[in-house]
Formats: sequence, C-alpha cells, structure tokens
Amino acid sequence: LTSIFREHAFIGMADDQLACMQYKTRLYIVQVPAVTRELVYQQVLRRFEHFGRIRLSTPPSLRELLVLALEEEEQQGRLRSE
Repeated sequence: LTSIFREHAFIGMADDQLACMQYKTRLYIVQVPAVTRELVYQQVLRRFEHFGRIRLSTPPSLRELLVLALEEEEQQGRLRSE
C-alpha cells in the first residue's frame, strides 16, 4: 500500500470526495477524506515515535494511574460502574 501512494500518478477528482489515481496498470478510486485522516494519523505516530523519553522526578503510583484511567473511561461513558 505504501508503494501505491509513493509511486502513483494522480488522474483527477471524480467528485468532491473521490479521487482517481493510477499505479502501474491499475486505476484506483480513493476516498480523499478517509485517506487524509489515515495519512495524518500515520505521521503523528511517526513523530511520536521520535519524541524521546520524559523523565519524571517521582514515579507515579500505578494504583493512582489505574484509578484515573477508570474514572476517565466512566466519564466518557465507556465503562459502567456496578
């Protein structure tokens, strides 16, 4: 998939969201908003990978981190407390 996007030839826009591109002997119809989201996501991941370490002066308590994560999930409605 990477080589398709790296080596494609842009043909044109089919409408406001679909683009046509050629790779070797094949034509592809691409949903531009979906591809754009995915490419931006991949760029963010690559940049985050090279971010480096963050050293904390005192390590956080694992128990406190778990409680914070569970509270956040509950607030977002992804966890039900019983």
